[in-house]
Amino acid sequence: MKKYFIKFLLLSVIILFGETLLAQEVAGALHWESASILPKLSPEFYIKTTESGSQVLGIKTNRKNQHGLWKASVPVEGGHFYAFSIKKQVSNIADVRRATPVNIHWLNAAGKTVLRDRDYNDKRLGLETFVDPEADWPWTARPEIPYREKVNEDGSVTVASVFKAPANATHAVVELHLRWDGGAKVEWRDFSLQKTASPAKQKVKVAAVFQPFKTVPKVKTPEAAVRLFAPFIKEAADKGAKLICLPEVLTKKFTDLPNDQVAEPIPGGAATNAFQELARQNNMYIVAGMVEGDRDTLYNTAILVGPEGFIGKYRKVVLTLAEANASGLTPGTDYPVFDTKIGKIGMMICYDLYFPEVARQLSRNGAEIIAMPIAGGNPVLAQARAIENQVYLVTSTYDVRGPWIKTAIFDYDGQMLDQTDKPGTLAIAEVEISELPRYWGHLGDLKADIFIQEPKN
Repeated sequence: MKKYFIKFLLLSVIILFGETLLAQEVAGALHWESASILPKLSPEFYIKTTESGSQVLGIKTNRKNQHGLWKASVPVEGGHFYAFSIKKQVSNIADVRRATPVNIHWLNAAGKTVLRDRDYNDKRLGLETFVDPEADWPWTARPEIPYREKVNEDGSVTVASVFKAPANATHAVVELHLRWDGGAKVEWRDFSLQKTASPAKQKVKVAAVFQPFKTVPKVKTPEAAVRLFAPFIKEAADKGAKLICLPEVLTKKFTDLPNDQVAEPIPGGAATNAFQELARQNNMYIVAGMVEGDRDTLYNTAILVGPEGFIGKYRKVVLTLAEANASGLTPGTDYPVFDTKIGKIGMMICYDLYFPEVARQLSRNGAEIIAMPIAGGNPVLAQARAIENQVYLVTSTYDVRGPWIKTAIFDYDGQMLDQTDKPGTLAIAEVEISELPRYWGHLGDLKADIFIQEPKN
């Protein structure tokens, strides 16, 4: 474990903002210690008691780049799941997540960092590249990073996550940080680390259609274009899929009509209603690309419908030059994510792939699966978007060029779980949705670290 410069608070009196606060070694039932990475970077620490009698752990900086933390050791039973939660109240902090992270270290009875269980996530992504010379297996577990946050009515933020203690863990050392912001303050309260049941894992089959529009005769109406995809939707449902991704602006591409002639209000348009009925009949979620007409404004839109009806839509944020300057389309501005029975689903469209901000914002908004109708694109970018956001990416393409992006399902490692480049066929794969971390070598929980470490513009 890191060696910290420890400042013990032994019933000393600290004057803060004109108040006299009693600093204690013990806050609540735990022995909390204040620490700084370097003595010259040490901020101010204090403990106070609320009117209800609960303890508050405070850190205050008066210059930039100070870095301090509270830490406590909590007994745990290896192999069990633990629910962590804490509230923080901050002031004068520009980037709250980056400045106030929580770390949880798993230690054994000898006080050494333990090994990640070899079978975690059924992969060896949990094995770390920091050598422990006294361990039988030379890889130790990186710290956990709770990152899921909820803003409360009083302005405080609850940080909560669930973790599995490695088999050899006997203690969890919890660290509450404040770093890199001058004149900043954070107060931590209502800490909890409790044994809990194993979080639910949901395995879901997802599908995507490869149907190039040049390989089938044109139809006359958007509703007829929808009917072209009914057999694919039924086939996917018969094979157990619960989500299917269809291609981009299919109501235009399969009719060859101008945008303004195929545009429809969403929800409420005929093609949208037809997809809703197919979703109901097949008990599945459908993502489909369409042209949306909102009064006199046109959008390249993806819809999400399900057994329960219309769920939501996404308007393509990044338009190509042709779309922006020749087709009369307007870009979208929002990054909605929809909580469904099979997980949190986001959507993006084609050229969005070339701009990492789109997938990143969807991931920040909670997306576990991103469905992407796309005409064609660089497959390396699809891999990158899946890896850098730790999401499943489902692509439905038109392009028939060999090296170009495939209709596929990409996993967290950027690998294609299934793909097809044969017109008129499906890619289908099973994905696992779980709130438990997925560990990457020496990086640990990459998704959590991305949320915490991502620099602000």
